[in-house]
Amino acid sequence: MVLHDVLIVDGSAVVTTVVTRACAERGMQSRCVDNVGDALVDLIRAKPAAIIASMDLRGMPGTSLLSAVHASPSHRAIPFAMITSRSDGAMSLPQAGADRILSKDADLAGAVTRFLASMGLGRDPSDPRGPTDAGDRLSGRILLAEDATSLQMLFSRLLHVAGADVTVVGDGLEAVGAFGGGRFDLVVLDLEMPNMDGKEAARRIRLADAAVPIIALTGHDADEVRDDLQRVGFNDVIQKSAEVRQLAGLLRPFLRAA
Repeated sequence: MVLHDVLIVDGSAVVTTVVTRACAERGMQSRCVDNVGDALVDLIRAKPAAIIASMDLRGMPGTSLLSAVHASPSHRAIPFAMITSRSDGAMSLPQAGADRILSKDADLAGAVTRFLASMGLGRDPSDPRGPTDAGDRLSGRILLAEDATSLQMLFSRLLHVAGADVTVVGDGLEAVGAFGGGRFDLVVLDLEMPNMDGKEAARRIRLADAAVPIIALTGHDADEVRDDLQRVGFNDVIQKSAEVRQLAGLLRPFLRAA
């Protein structure tokens, strides 16, 4: 059973073969292209579970693809690993760099496997339970608004790896604009954001769509604010805490209802 696919961007048949086999070891299928332009076209057609790209590509370097992915609200949740043969490869990446630097050496297959495992992608071939059951995966489009970059990345990655199609924005104003420009099955809003807070964003989204589930993220006690938030249009509230890693499970009933 194939869990997800990985977009491999590299012009070397040797490298793509090694990476493809490493992905297959974790039950993951691969799609291969050899340049940034074809990779961008591929991303429009289908969103991968992860991207593994060479820094040195013909035409444009792999860092151009990395920048494009990070700039896209609908793609920035995708884990990205960069392959390089340069000893100073990590220093060559932009400040908002790749999630992992993979050296083009004899341990490339192992490095790919460790990268996928660290992101929670695929399955451990030694695990007798096998791949995650399809019924446990999320299915649907989620709009996530969170202004803290670290939490934005954490929340979006958790949902992306769980199977959701996640669009990430940084404040309530962007959330309202994104909602107006696309169809979403679920909206998740941080309450305290610049430009427009979560309550006002929820009010405006609710005026546009009376049925879409809207969930609040808060650092306060969820029980204390739940009644007030439901009066302004939220369906429920989730507290930002150590239990946030259960986020996918907490959101699954709302996606199924949608």
